[in-house]
Amino acid sequence: MLALAILMMAQTAVPGDGNPLAPALAGKIKCTLPDTARKTFRSLATYTPVSGGGYSCASTILIAAHGPIIIENTSPVFVRGRAVCGTISHQDFLGASLRLGSRRLTAAEAAPLLAKIDVAMTKVIGHEICQTYEATAGGLVEQASVDGQYQADRDQLIEWVDPQEGYSVAP
Repeated sequence: MLALAILMMAQTAVPGDGNPLAPALAGKIKCTLPDTARKTFRSLATYTPVSGGGYSCASTILIAAHGPIIIENTSPVFVRGRAVCGTISHQDFLGASLRLGSRRLTAAEAAPLLAKIDVAMTKVIGHEICQTYEATAGGLVEQASVDGQYQADRDQLIEWVDPQEGYSVAP
């Protein structure tokens, strides 16, 4: 019985056409570490097709619970097999915007913190990061690899949700 349930989840993890972003193309948003009771999650991502076969990934990520501080950025990604891949650049951080609570910081206010974030992320800048989505008994898990090396410590639960469900990024 459990094996059948896992098989059914696996079939929804990567849709029939094999595109791991099929839920996004159907209008859903990717929620990371969802709290369904509070309708919150730690990050969200939307994917929009762009010319050339890639996608634009718009991300909203909780980076500090106090405030809270939320970073918003857009990065190019592409699908390779069952993986969603992209290379992180300095511009992904330096060109991002920040919110403190509900207030968007001005570019001048955000610049020092964005520069610190950029320095903190130096280890992954310029490296290809790929994510796959694997169905498990506990839910859909996003698994990451950096330059082809699986990073087990980065596994995290995700859900694809309808934007009208009222979820938000929050601690």
